[in-house]
Amino acid sequence: MNRLAEGLRENDLSLSVDLQRDEDSPKAHQRIRLGILIGMLLVVFLACVGFAAAAEGAGSVALSAVALVTGFELFWFVSRFD
Repeated sequence: MNRLAEGLRENDLSLSVDLQRDEDSPKAHQRIRLGILIGMLLVVFLACVGFAAAAEGAGSVALSAVALVTGFELFWFVSRFD
């Protein structure tokens, strides 16, 4: 470690980091979109579960159905997330 630090001090060694990854660009955009979709589905799922517990009658049934469908969609999209 001392030799490495000495080499860096004397400018004998240099470090560089390449942050450009153009080949991953489409996959990175897909992961971002999928992450946003999962977040939105989670918010809808939690809101429907919360409101279904407080609602009565047909509203409770409708919100429970939406929560059920959203839960399945969450499972599907999370299983596809890399």
